Amino acid sequence: MRRSSAPSQLNKRRAPFFSPPYKNPAPASKRQCAILPLTDEPLNEGNQKRSSSELLTLIKTPTVADKENEPQNTSLKRINKVECTREIINNKFSNTFSSPIPHQSVLRKEDHSDEENVTRYFSVVWCKLSKKKHKNWEGDAVLIVKGRSDMEGKEIGKTSSIKLKDLESLIQNEISSENYLSGKCFQNSIEETPVETTVPLPPKSKPFRLPCAKNSSNQDKLGKIVKPLYNPCDVNAFILPKPPAHHQWSCNVESLPVVDVVVDPQIAHHLRPHQKAGVIFLYESAMGYRIKDHKGAILADEMGLGKTLQCIALIWTLLKQGPYGGRPVLKRVIIVTPSSLVSNWVRSIDKVERGKFDLILCDEGHRLKNCQIKTTSTLMSLEIKRRIIVTGTPIQNDLQELYSLIEFVNPGILGSSAMFRKVYEEPILKSQQPSATKEEKDIGESRALELNRLACQFTLRRTQEIINKYLPPKTEFVVFCQPSGSQIKLYNAIVGSRGLKKCLTNTEVGDHLSAICVLRKLCNHPALLHSSETKENQSEIRNEIAGLIPNEILPNNYLEEDSGKLAVVSCLLWSLFETKKERIVIVSNFTTTLDMLENLCKRYMVFLLSSKAGGVGLNLIGASRILLFDIDWNPATDLQAMSRVWRDGQTKSVYIYRLILAGSIEEKMFQRQVCKQGISGSVVDARSSVKVQFSLEDLKIAS
Repeated sequence: MRRSSAPSQLNKRRAPFFSPPYKNPAPASKRQCAILPLTDEPLNEGNQKRSSSELLTLIKTPTVADKENEPQNTSLKRINKVECTREIINNKFSNTFSSPIPHQSVLRKEDHSDEENVTRYFSVVWCKLSKKKHKNWEGDAVLIVKGRSDMEGKEIGKTSSIKLKDLESLIQNEISSENYLSGKCFQNSIEETPVETTVPLPPKSKPFRLPCAKNSSNQDKLGKIVKPLYNPCDVNAFILPKPPAHHQWSCNVESLPVVDVVVDPQIAHHLRPHQKAGVIFLYESAMGYRIKDHKGAILADEMGLGKTLQCIALIWTLLKQGPYGGRPVLKRVIIVTPSSLVSNWVRSIDKVERGKFDLILCDEGHRLKNCQIKTTSTLMSLEIKRRIIVTGTPIQNDLQELYSLIEFVNPGILGSSAMFRKVYEEPILKSQQPSATKEEKDIGESRALELNRLACQFTLRRTQEIINKYLPPKTEFVVFCQPSGSQIKLYNAIVGSRGLKKCLTNTEVGDHLSAICVLRKLCNHPALLHSSETKENQSEIRNEIAGLIPNEILPNNYLEEDSGKLAVVSCLLWSLFETKKERIVIVSNFTTTLDMLENLCKRYMVFLLSSKAGGVGLNLIGASRILLFDIDWNPATDLQAMSRVWRDGQTKSVYIYRLILAGSIEEKMFQRQVCKQGISGSVVDARSSVKVQFSLEDLKIAS
């Protein structure tokens, strides 16, 4: 049985709360009554309601006589009220009363257009839409609001909960546009500004005192005087920086005297200014001066700047001395280098007793560009905090390679691989596309600058411009060679073959690598397409192309008139050795191509070099010219080969020739090299990406 209302409550209405106009629009008369208290005139007797014309009469502009009779101290108050009342009445039929933002002031039309262009960013947590009181938040995200957006009658940023279709989000705080564009909001170290919160000022703290201030003398606890290993007062002494206050507080727990760390004078005597700066950078990184709780570094100087000497100076110094009481910082060091160059290191490492290593140094560290390979995972598992990578090419193909190197030296500093790809890699790549919008370019440039700022804390990158004054001049030529008639005919036949068309369609699976390899060999010489393998062991596309080779192209018959590039090399060699008697290095990616060049170069003084072996530290300063017979997809491979000749110790002018067959796949490879160098330059070198990318028109012309 339903309970009825009490007699005292019958025919009794509760006094209504104030209802904003946007929720319950009232009649015109009631709206007019709501603004009457703003005037100084008393209400009509009997509470009679006034019309709009009467209200306008009441709030008309005062005459001169009214102003003279009115007290001076109330004139300003009356004018303000009159102007405010007139504005409300004039806009009583506008959208202001139906606006979902009650506290927002009346806006003009031009103000609305300005708000539509405003973009705001919020840090939120989200979950699936549910009616539960206690939500189970599944993840965090960034909410982007453009224009005058509102959700359920609440202004964005003034409410804590927002419902978006099938999701519900909770606003944590607002993110500034600068932090979003640069990507700082995705880093743990960035402190975002909360929405409408007041933070009390912290109390004043006592001035900081050095923990070793009591022991200002150079005596240890036993009273023994501690001196630097080498004289710091010497004129040419190379003194490394002293530890900062925060490092002394956390590391000098025994309050040992702080002494100068002086590099061995026999090593310091051979260091150039840029190499001394490199030793200081490595020392500060390995000691943990630059970033708290991180002791890794990447020495990414270009080839020929003396990276090995800088690392030897660091290791030798830390094995002999240290800043606290002169005690050595390192006891054991493990060095990882390519096996072809470290046969002498293997004997030394085998003699080292098993124990805890204090530092690991990886020469040619760009080989650790993949976190999933066994070599990288094995080195990552070593419990060594001090990690140094030495490489002249920190980025060879994409930004994930840079992430792998950074993750090795300073684990966790850039977050997970997926977050790095979403926050940095994808926006930077989009900004370098010819069809990128202005917003994508702005975000990409900001993210590249922020990534460069983070990497510069533990990465040192110098170009060969530093040692230009120590080296002879270098001239580089990109030579486009005209293909021969047999190359053009065979190239068109291969492009129109069924095997190559399968690679260009999505419906069938083709052998892409074999097709690319065939076209690259054809650019060198048509006779290279003859294979020594049997038909059973060859791929489908190779068997098809074997039937397209003309009968006049015989195996191992490398005629100059059949290859445009081979004819250019023959003329170049004859010109050089007939006049100047200079030595030249010829580089190729294929051993079969080197075998072909061997027959041509028997009567000349030529050094044939594989590009894979040319990037592991060889010194070929005896030659003054280098010729790249075929280029590689990876620009670092070609740069490594070039640096074998133009490096420290060279006394002659260096000339570099890069041969490209015109109108072939090699032109596309050259374009890819330029794009990859643009990625490396914009992040590692902080160069502008405009100078190192092709426009859409350039790509159409090149194709």
